[in-house]
Amino acid sequence: FKEFFPAKIENKDVRKFLLDYTRHIPRDMIDLMTKIRDCCTGPISKNTIIAGINRYSADYFYGEIRDELVGILDDKVVDDLFSILQSMKTYRFTFKDMKATMDEMGIKMDLEQALSQLYDIGGIGTVTKKESNDEYSFKFRDRYSKYCSTDEIVIHLALQNALKARGKLERVGKALP
Repeated sequence: FKEFFPAKIENKDVRKFLLDYTRHIPRDMIDLMTKIRDCCTGPISKNTIIAGINRYSADYFYGEIRDELVGILDDKVVDDLFSILQSMKTYRFTFKDMKATMDEMGIKMDLEQALSQLYDIGGIGTVTKKESNDEYSFKFRDRYSKYCSTDEIVIHLALQNALKARGKLERVGKALP
Protein backbone atom coordinates (compact mmCIF):
# COMPACT_ATOMS: atom_id res chain seq x y z
CA PHE A 1 0.00 0.00 0.00
CA LYS A 2 2.77 2.38 0.99
CA GLU A 3 4.50 1.85 -2.34
CA PHE A 4 1.54 2.86 -4.51
CA PHE A 5 -0.74 5.16 -2.48
CA PRO A 6 -0.17 8.52 -0.81
CA ALA A 7 0.19 8.14 2.95
CA LYS A 8 -2.66 10.51 3.82
CA ILE A 9 -5.67 12.21 2.29
CA GLU A 10 -7.38 15.03 4.20
CA ASN A 11 -5.05 14.35 7.15
CA LYS A 12 -6.36 10.78 7.38
CA ASP A 13 -4.46 7.56 6.73
CA VAL A 14 -5.32 6.62 3.13
CA ARG A 15 -6.45 3.11 4.18
CA LYS A 16 -8.96 4.55 6.66
CA PHE A 17 -10.02 7.18 4.11
CA LEU A 18 -10.79 4.51 1.50
CA LEU A 19 -12.50 2.19 3.99
CA ASP A 20 -14.86 5.02 5.01
CA TYR A 21 -16.32 4.90 1.48
CA THR A 22 -17.25 1.23 1.82
CA ARG A 23 -19.53 -0.83 4.04
CA HIS A 24 -16.48 -2.78 5.20
CA ILE A 25 -17.29 -5.68 2.90
CA PRO A 26 -14.80 -7.15 0.40
CA ARG A 27 -16.88 -6.52 -2.74
CA ASP A 28 -17.13 -2.81 -1.92
CA MET A 29 -13.37 -2.50 -1.45
CA ILE A 30 -12.65 -4.53 -4.59
CA ASP A 31 -14.92 -2.33 -6.68
CA LEU A 32 -13.48 0.86 -5.17
CA MET A 33 -9.92 -0.28 -5.91
CA THR A 34 -10.94 -1.29 -9.45
CA LYS A 35 -12.45 2.15 -10.07
CA ILE A 36 -9.27 3.84 -8.76
CA ARG A 37 -7.16 1.61 -11.02
CA ASP A 38 -9.36 2.48 -14.00
CA CYS A 39 -8.74 6.19 -13.35
CA CYS A 40 -4.96 5.79 -13.24
CA THR A 41 -2.82 7.29 -15.94
CA GLY A 42 0.34 7.39 -13.84
CA PRO A 43 1.16 7.34 -10.14
CA ILE A 44 -1.84 7.11 -7.81
CA SER A 45 -2.48 10.63 -6.58
CA LYS A 46 -5.15 12.23 -4.45
CA ASN A 47 -6.94 13.29 -7.66
CA THR A 48 -6.85 9.72 -9.00
CA ILE A 49 -8.35 8.44 -5.76
CA ILE A 50 -11.08 11.10 -5.78
CA ALA A 51 -11.91 10.32 -9.41
CA GLY A 52 -12.12 6.61 -8.50
CA ILE A 53 -14.38 7.39 -5.54
CA ASN A 54 -16.64 9.46 -7.81
CA ARG A 55 -17.00 6.53 -10.24
CA TYR A 56 -17.42 3.99 -7.45
CA SER A 57 -20.14 6.08 -5.77
CA ALA A 58 -22.16 6.63 -8.95
CA ASP A 59 -21.50 3.41 -10.89
CA TYR A 60 -21.47 0.89 -8.04
CA PHE A 61 -22.48 2.00 -4.54
CA TYR A 62 -25.73 3.79 -5.44
CA GLY A 63 -26.95 0.73 -7.37
CA GLU A 64 -25.87 -1.68 -4.65
CA ILE A 65 -27.87 0.16 -2.00
CA ARG A 66 -30.95 0.39 -4.24
CA ASP A 67 -30.66 -3.29 -5.21
CA GLU A 68 -30.45 -4.38 -1.58
CA LEU A 69 -33.65 -2.50 -0.78
CA VAL A 70 -35.57 -4.09 -3.67
CA GLY A 71 -37.47 -7.05 -2.33
CA ILE A 72 -37.43 -5.64 1.18
CA LEU A 73 -39.42 -2.55 0.19
CA ASP A 74 -41.75 -1.94 -2.76
CA ASP A 75 -40.07 -0.45 -5.83
CA LYS A 76 -42.13 2.74 -5.47
CA VAL A 77 -41.06 3.12 -1.84
CA VAL A 78 -37.40 2.74 -2.88
CA ASP A 79 -37.83 5.34 -5.65
CA ASP A 80 -39.62 7.72 -3.29
CA LEU A 81 -37.03 7.22 -0.54
CA PHE A 82 -34.19 8.16 -2.89
CA SER A 83 -36.18 11.15 -4.20
CA ILE A 84 -36.59 12.40 -0.64
CA LEU A 85 -32.90 11.84 0.18
CA GLN A 86 -31.89 13.79 -2.93
CA SER A 87 -34.30 16.58 -2.02
CA MET A 88 -32.71 16.94 1.43
CA LYS A 89 -29.63 18.54 -0.23
CA THR A 90 -27.55 17.81 2.84
CA TYR A 91 -25.84 14.75 4.26
CA ARG A 92 -27.09 15.14 7.82
CA PHE A 93 -30.63 15.82 9.03
CA THR A 94 -33.33 14.73 11.46
CA PHE A 95 -36.20 12.33 10.93
CA LYS A 96 -38.55 15.28 11.49
CA ASP A 97 -36.86 17.27 8.68
CA MET A 98 -37.06 14.29 6.33
CA LYS A 99 -40.71 13.70 7.21
CA ALA A 100 -41.48 17.37 6.47
CA THR A 101 -39.76 17.06 3.07
CA MET A 102 -41.70 13.87 2.36
CA ASP A 103 -44.98 15.61 3.22
CA GLU A 104 -44.08 18.64 1.05
CA MET A 105 -43.43 16.26 -1.86
CA GLY A 106 -46.80 14.56 -1.30
CA ILE A 107 -45.19 11.16 -0.75
CA LYS A 108 -46.90 8.58 1.47
CA MET A 109 -44.88 5.77 3.05
CA ASP A 110 -43.82 4.33 6.38
CA LEU A 111 -40.68 6.48 6.55
CA GLU A 112 -39.45 4.97 9.80
CA GLN A 113 -39.57 1.45 8.34
CA ALA A 114 -37.83 2.57 5.13
CA LEU A 115 -35.06 4.32 7.06
CA SER A 116 -34.64 1.33 9.35
CA GLN A 117 -34.10 -0.89 6.30
CA LEU A 118 -31.71 1.65 4.77
CA TYR A 119 -29.77 1.68 8.06
CA ASP A 120 -29.62 -2.13 8.16
CA ILE A 121 -27.99 -2.29 4.70
CA GLY A 122 -25.49 0.50 5.40
CA GLY A 123 -26.96 3.36 3.34
CA ILE A 124 -27.36 5.63 6.37
CA GLY A 125 -26.03 5.87 9.88
CA THR A 126 -27.07 7.82 12.94
CA VAL A 127 -25.37 10.55 14.93
CA THR A 128 -25.65 10.88 18.69
CA LYS A 129 -24.23 13.87 20.52
CA LYS A 130 -21.89 12.79 23.32
CA GLU A 131 -20.57 15.69 25.39
CA SER A 132 -18.59 17.76 22.87
CA ASN A 133 -18.27 15.04 20.21
CA ASP A 134 -20.60 13.41 17.73
CA GLU A 135 -20.78 9.62 17.80
CA TYR A 136 -21.53 8.01 14.44
CA SER A 137 -23.19 4.62 14.29
CA PHE A 138 -23.48 2.38 11.23
CA LYS A 139 -24.78 -1.19 11.12
CA PHE A 140 -21.64 -2.37 9.29
CA ARG A 141 -19.47 -1.07 12.15
CA ASP A 142 -21.66 -2.53 14.91
CA ARG A 143 -23.97 -5.33 13.81
CA TYR A 144 -26.02 -5.02 17.02
CA SER A 145 -26.81 -1.34 16.48
CA LYS A 146 -30.33 -0.31 15.55
CA TYR A 147 -31.83 2.66 13.77
CA CYS A 148 -33.30 5.19 16.19
CA SER A 149 -35.53 7.90 14.73
CA THR A 150 -34.63 10.33 17.53
CA ASP A 151 -30.96 10.36 16.46
CA GLU A 152 -29.77 12.54 13.61
CA ILE A 153 -29.42 10.74 10.28
CA VAL A 154 -26.20 10.79 8.25
CA ILE A 155 -25.95 9.50 4.69
CA HIS A 156 -23.06 7.10 3.99
CA LEU A 157 -20.10 8.93 2.39
CA ALA A 158 -20.32 7.09 -0.94
CA LEU A 159 -24.08 7.61 -1.12
CA GLN A 160 -23.60 11.31 -0.26
CA ASN A 161 -21.39 11.56 -3.30
CA ALA A 162 -23.82 9.70 -5.57
CA LEU A 163 -26.78 11.81 -4.38
CA LYS A 164 -24.76 15.03 -4.62
CA ALA A 165 -25.55 15.74 -0.97
CA ARG A 166 -23.29 18.30 0.69
CA GLY A 167 -20.62 16.35 2.46
CA LYS A 168 -16.98 15.51 2.86
CA LEU A 169 -16.22 14.56 -0.74
CA GLU A 170 -17.58 17.87 -2.00
CA ARG A 171 -14.77 19.61 -0.13
CA VAL A 172 -12.15 17.04 -1.14
CA GLY A 173 -13.40 16.93 -4.74
CA LYS A 174 -12.44 20.57 -5.31
CA ALA A 175 -8.86 19.37 -5.76
CA LEU A 176 -9.87 17.88 -9.11
CA PRO A 177 -8.95 19.84 -12.25
